[in-house]
Amino acid sequence: MSNEIFQLASSVEQLGPINNGILYPNYREVSCQKSVEGTSFSSGQQVYRFNVSGSTHWVPSKSYFTFRVAFTDAGGGRLSENISIAPNMGAIANLYSSIELRMGGKVVQRISQFLPQIDALIHRTTKSEAWLESIGEASNFWDVDFTERQTEISDFGAPSNSQSNAPFQELIWRPCLPLFHTFDGALPAGDYEIVMNPKSASDYKRQMFESGLVRAEIGVNCDFNVERVQFKVATVEGPQVDNKQYALSLDHIECQTAKLLGAGLQQNYFSVSSATKALCVAYQDVRLNDATSSASKFTIAPAVAPFDLGADGHDLANRLTRLYLQYDGIKRPEIDATPIVDDTGVPGRRMNIQERYYQSLAETGMLYDPAGAEKLDQWMRRGPYYYFNWNRSSTSGATRVQVNQEFSDPDTATNGNVLLFSLSETSAVVTIRNGEITSVEQVDR
Repeated sequence: MSNEIFQLASSVEQLGPINNGILYPNYREVSCQKSVEGTSFSSGQQVYRFNVSGSTHWVPSKSYFTFRVAFTDAGGGRLSENISIAPNMGAIANLYSSIELRMGGKVVQRISQFLPQIDALIHRTTKSEAWLESIGEASNFWDVDFTERQTEISDFGAPSNSQSNAPFQELIWRPCLPLFHTFDGALPAGDYEIVMNPKSASDYKRQMFESGLVRAEIGVNCDFNVERVQFKVATVEGPQVDNKQYALSLDHIECQTAKLLGAGLQQNYFSVSSATKALCVAYQDVRLNDATSSASKFTIAPAVAPFDLGADGHDLANRLTRLYLQYDGIKRPEIDATPIVDDTGVPGRRMNIQERYYQSLAETGMLYDPAGAEKLDQWMRRGPYYYFNWNRSSTSGATRVQVNQEFSDPDTATNGNVLLFSLSETSAVVTIRNGEITSVEQVDR
């Protein structure tokens, strides 16, 4: 038993401050520098600019965006239960192609492509099953079940007194920049900007929907509109900061893709940062621009009847039979992974993917989450991911990654991409003079 249980404070002063010294937590509402409502949404870069000074500090992990949106039929009314379409899982990230955070006018974190894929990986590797199906579903449609999300915006399966089936929704999104998810501290005085580039007018509406038995077609059987966007800046009062230099650890995440060329064993090569500390592989359909497949899911639809994967999750990405990665002289897993999911086996179905599920959760830490990670069937229905920490010295300068995979179904290569996520870490030295950020220097570690 630890001796700490006998260590009692000898005075009131040693008990520490009330509320842990956190004073006057507050939210400040920040609007975009341009109009983002209706048809203006896709017309140019969206910049949310704010500053804190003196004793006020910004708390990124408690800050978030609110979106008031409308999922409707082509005429602006409620979607009918006869239209088998639903909001995309993790919907809001599908609106944007890139996002970056600037401090003192300098970019410190950026996601330049594959925003929905990165957003999905962050949520699935940091949020419990209970969060995804409760807060996550209520705030941004994170339920794996297609029918549940369909019910939220249409009259499908909803009783007449239900409060769920509303075409007009308020959604909440914490940006998928790692600072908003991995940094629990507060940042002092300075000018800050969040800069986002929306997808084109022809893309952003379409990619807010996932097709079921019917393809979602904007202006034909559905429509989507943004009515308002606000950024809620969380602040607290703390020490006065006018002149200061501090170091900040910055996580970065990047996604790259390559086309699968066949079902047999093949290699794909990628270049990553020399500061890479983890790699993750997933597989995804190439048909993301027509609502056939979801950018927020790591799934590959069959070539025939590609819709309604959400009903059972037996997609072609689950037909992986061999996988291993090589980077900086290290191979992971040490013995080739040989997962098998076979729906056609006789006398019954074969399911040998549990170890990959277990190991991925162990590598992310979700295996030890007291609220529990997503269940195996949810992990497969959202699309499996294969996560590996790469505990190595970054001084080698290695940047080349080889991904090797093999599938049991030749249709996988027809419409499949391999996704490689690389996670790296740098440091930033931030200098504040006279209440303003005057320099931000990033250094590889």
